[in-house]
Amino acid sequence: MKNKTLKIALSGMIILLVLSAIYIPVSAKESFGSVTFKIEYEGKAVSGGNLNQVRFAQLSRDRGCFEWTQQFEQCSLHLFEFEEAEFSAGLLKYINQVNSRGKSKIESGSENSMEKDTEMRRTDGSGSISYENQNIDKNGNIKFEGLEEGLYLFWQSEPSEGYEKMQPFVVSIPINEGGKEVYDIVAYPKPRPKKKELPSTPDSTKPASSEPYPAQPDDVYNENKLPQTGLLMWPIPGFFLYGIFFILLGVIIRMDGEKNEN
Repeated sequence: MKNKTLKIALSGMIILLVLSAIYIPVSAKESFGSVTFKIEYEGKAVSGGNLNQVRFAQLSRDRGCFEWTQQFEQCSLHLFEFEEAEFSAGLLKYINQVNSRGKSKIESGSENSMEKDTEMRRTDGSGSISYENQNIDKNGNIKFEGLEEGLYLFWQSEPSEGYEKMQPFVVSIPINEGGKEVYDIVAYPKPRPKKKELPSTPDSTKPASSEPYPAQPDDVYNENKLPQTGLLMWPIPGFFLYGIFFILLGVIIRMDGEKNEN
């Protein structure tokens, strides 16, 4: 009887050990994720510039919701609105405000961070919010790894050459796809080219105007006008009156002649 009980206990312990050996690696693997960004515009890779990320909320499995991380406990934004564009912009503004009081400002960037394509940088000063910075490689790719469950804010402090800064956005780890939690995420943000600026100075390639000032009516610079040698209008009415006078004179003389004949 004792041997039978001992065998059952040993079998139970072996089963528990096997289950724990299976569960521990799986849960450890699933508690960390990654986000890979492939940045393209019209099918062409957009290289250069950077992306920053910070985890501002952690996932509480027990309560079934997200909670602010310690760095963001003083933030007055409503966490349930994290999917709104206004939330992302407001959160970046909060980070700037906090870091402006600390040793570094999040928008200032780092000259040394551009030396290597995959260089990572963190700031962790008194009263400042720490964050991770990576540069976009020549293929337009960038990958953040070892990310714990929660909500992450991504933004640019250095845009790619010829493009505007991408608007800040939020990514959740994990995400739910078809009822399954996915920890390794691939995203395709769309950069926007800079608008072409109009020249602020006149185009020097255009020929200068040949006229010293705008042409006016009867302007002497009008080459199509015939030269004028004198006043031409006043003799015409005089000639007309002379003609009428001689016609009437002729009629009177003729009428007198007819009378004399009679």
